Amino acid sequence: MEILGYIATVIVLSSFLMKKMTNLRVLNSIGACLFIVYGLLIASGPIVLTNSLILSINVIKLVQNELERKHKH
Repeated sequence: MEILGYIATVIVLSSFLMKKMTNLRVLNSIGACLFIVYGLLIASGPIVLTNSLILSINVIKLVQNELERKHKH
C-alpha cells in the first residue's frame, strides 16, 4: 500500500518538470488522484482533503484554459 504513496509522490514531483502548464496540471491531477486513493486506504483525512482540493483547482484551471482557448479561435 505504501508503494502507492511513493508512486504518487514521483508523479507529483515529475509534474513540476513540465514546461507546459496544461501538462503540469494533468500530471499533477493524476498524482493527486493517486494520493486521494492512498489517503483513503490509510484513513488519512488531511491527505484526502489536501489532494481533493489540489485536484479541484487543477480541474477548474484546465477547464478555464480550454474555454479561453476555444474563445480565442
